[in-house]
Amino acid sequence: MIETRASHRYAKAMLEIARELNILPTVEEDFKTLQYAIENSSELKNLLSRPTIAVEKKAALLQEIFQEKVSEAVLRFLVLLAKKGRSGILYGTTISFHKQLNLERGIATANVVSAIELNDGLKGQIETKLTKMTGQTISAKYRVDKSLIGGFTARIDDLMIDASVRRQLVRLHETLAEEAHLWTPTL
Repeated sequence: MIETRASHRYAKAMLEIARELNILPTVEEDFKTLQYAIENSSELKNLLSRPTIAVEKKAALLQEIFQEKVSEAVLRFLVLLAKKGRSGILYGTTISFHKQLNLERGIATANVVSAIELNDGLKGQIETKLTKMTGQTISAKYRVDKSLIGGFTARIDDLMIDASVRRQLVRLHETLAEEAHLWTPTL
């Protein structure tokens, strides 16, 4: 359930359809609903990824599950994916949809990992610095990892920013080792 070329194509197609039908805000919310449902339901994950369930059965189950929860356009999209045997890429498609939409809006998602829970003031400072570095508006997701010792790391697509204490200690060690090498007398 990761992003693939197919998930990018389906997401792009759904984005175009949403614009043509003038229902982009609705589809955006529906895709958030789908993403949340997949992330929080092991039964739904199993349904989407299990190849032994007939495509017609999957289509019917998805229609039953989401009939009252998403728009008619998104419901048709779900049924189409299932009937084409592509329900396994639904999660990746929801992620790709939001990435493409954010890219158009100049918004980048940053995954920030810190040693402790950050207050709103620190989060705002980090987002401001990341915005200045990337030239894009930052939408950040935060996670705590106590093994960091201190500081934070941030990943924005392929860009990795490591402002952790661990990284600073590694750099200090490298500098000291290099200086020690320079001072070693040669015989």
